[in-house]
This record gives sequence, C-alpha cells and structure tokens, in this order.
Amino acid sequence: MAEKFQPWPYHWPLRSAQAHQMRIKKNVDGTAAPEPLMQAYAATAEHSLLSRLTGSWQVEGEWYLRPGQPLPLGGTMRNRGILGGHFIESSSFYDGVEKSRAIYGYDPDEGHFMVFAINAIAARYDIEHGHYDAASDALRFSGVEHVGPQRLSVRFERSITFLPGQGFDLTICYPDFKPERRLGMALRMRLP
Repeated sequence: MAEKFQPWPYHWPLRSAQAHQMRIKKNVDGTAAPEPLMQAYAATAEHSLLSRLTGSWQVEGEWYLRPGQPLPLGGTMRNRGILGGHFIESSSFYDGVEKSRAIYGYDPDEGHFMVFAINAIAARYDIEHGHYDAASDALRFSGVEHVGPQRLSVRFERSITFLPGQGFDLTICYPDFKPERRLGMALRMRLP
C-alpha cells in the first residue's frame, strides 16, 4: 500500500515519521538513548552564593563622574532568581524609573561567575567575568566598556561585598585611571 503524501506540516510519509521517532528514543544499535539534553543542570554551591543577592533593597550611594564631586544616588534594587535559580535578575530603579538591569550567573563548565549588564544611560551592554573571594566574602568581576564615538576600550571592575545580615556593597572602579579618577560608583544595598 502506498503511503499518502500529506501537505505541510504533515509532509512526511507515516512510516518515515515513525522511524524518525524511533531514532529519538533509541540509539542506532537499539540501546536506550540518554535523557533529553534540555534538562536543567544541577545547581551548584556557587548558585547558592548568588542567591544572597535576592530581595528588594534600598540603595544609597555615590556616582563619581568628576573627581571629588560625587553625585548622590538613591533608589531601590529588586533582585530575583530566574530560570530555576541558576541566574539572578537585578533591576535598579532611581526616581521610580528602571535605569539598569543585570543578569548574574555562574558557568560550571568554565568555572567562573558572569554578569550581563545593560542600562538606560548608555546605549551599550557589558559582559563581565569573575570569581568569589572567600577571604573578603565578595564577588569580583572585570570587564571592558567601549565608550565614546571612537569606541575606546576602558577596563573596569565590579565588586560585590556581602555584609552578614545587612545586605551588600557594590563598587565599580576603573583601575587604569589616575587614583583620583578610579572610583566610578559606590552603592550600599540594605533591607528597607
């Protein structure tokens, strides 16, 4: 008996479709295929460390655009676990408007933490890699900003220092700048 051709999306003949499904469920030699690849990987201790960022925080701090002339910053930060707790989504609000968002994660294959950060102040994104410093109970990241019309590369460092039972501090600095220009931002996150 000839198989019927079915129009899109059912264009495969029935027996071909059944054979295709068999290949998904079994290896060529007939042994059982491994579990589907789309299962989430197991959370690690590093993911638990990132969960310390979760919560709603009052933000106070300074933004150093010019040496010795800090601009005060005040607002809120809302951090929540996403994708089964494997990542932390961090949103910062100033004057009731979201100004920045960052996604924190840990790559167990590469063995490092990472941040993908975007903001409403500059039309760019930053990707940072980092590690946990147990001695100071801090996450330390580094990245490169591409600024100005010439897209100059400027190295920066982000540090998140956990404070037991209080919250955490976040600083962004530019280590290649002159000492009076190194600090870019100093923020203190505390529970309301």
